[in-house]
Amino acid sequence: RLVIELHNIVSGVSKDILVKNGDTLYIPQEVQEISIVGEVMNPSSMLHKSSTTLKQYIDSSGGLTSQADKSRIYVVKSNGSIITSKSNGIQIFNNNKQLNIEPGDMIVVPLDMEHMSALTKWTNISQISYQFAVTAASITALGIF
Repeated sequence: RLVIELHNIVSGVSKDILVKNGDTLYIPQEVQEISIVGEVMNPSSMLHKSSTTLKQYIDSSGGLTSQADKSRIYVVKSNGSIITSKSNGIQIFNNNKQLNIEPGDMIVVPLDMEHMSALTKWTNISQISYQFAVTAASITALGIF
């Protein structure tokens, strides 16, 4: 799967891409909504409004949960690129330079890992370590290493 900027290729702004026999060009329908997922009170999709800011979309979903990592909110653009709060000097909750939310974008509010209890954290670490050890033993038993 390759996401391309077709209008830039056609207009000559971007380099043309090599198309091989059997390749398929899929042009999706124009979307009207944006999605908000993660640590918000009501993860959902809503209709895009050009004047609505990222913060207003989050507020429309009930706001952030107590476990949200406000400093790591990011947007997955409809073309597949990711914009973080640190991209291009954008401050998510600052009016100086607002991020332009477009139809098809997805706002992701991640979980604040520092908010996780010590027991949960060590349980996850022990499970990962156990799975790694089982994998290493299996690889050794198969004679791969």
